[in-house]
Amino acid sequence: MKRFVLTLAFLSSLVLGTSSVAASGSNRAGNQTGPQPTATSTVLPTVTPTLRPGPSTAFFVLGVRFEHNWAGKAWNVNKTPQKSIKLGTKVQLSVYFNVSAVPAGSRSAIIFTLNRNGRVIYNKTYQEPVPRPENYKWYLKDVPLPTVGTYKLTIRVSINGITDGGSARLKVKKH
Repeated sequence: MKRFVLTLAFLSSLVLGTSSVAASGSNRAGNQTGPQPTATSTVLPTVTPTLRPGPSTAFFVLGVRFEHNWAGKAWNVNKTPQKSIKLGTKVQLSVYFNVSAVPAGSRSAIIFTLNRNGRVIYNKTYQEPVPRPENYKWYLKDVPLPTVGTYKLTIRVSINGITDGGSARLKVKKH
């Protein structure tokens, strides 16, 4: 480090035309002739290490859907969702999503919002762990839809400040 500082001081004296390091000479026997080098204090720039960000979060919602009640944990994202049911039928509200990157100890917020004819009839947030990258399905079962009309389900998933979501529609008809 000292050698670098002296070299830097010497080079700057050449460029600036100043003499911060005097010329020196020596012989092999250790007898020194001529002026001796003098070190000057040179302020070196502070080096700040580049911090690497921690593991990132990456995910996307595959689908939001009304499903047959008690569809449970089965991965039904490729099956046709319910679009219409008879009055009095209970349904399951489901969200499917893929997490491709997530830091250890992450948690998610899953926000279920159910509207009937444009009016909010259910809105609740659930907190769930997201322990590792994989496919996830979260659902609410035994959900009654007690009135004839069109229902819109919106589910938003938020993990580490990133949010994605989707929606689905269902018509409830008289018998």
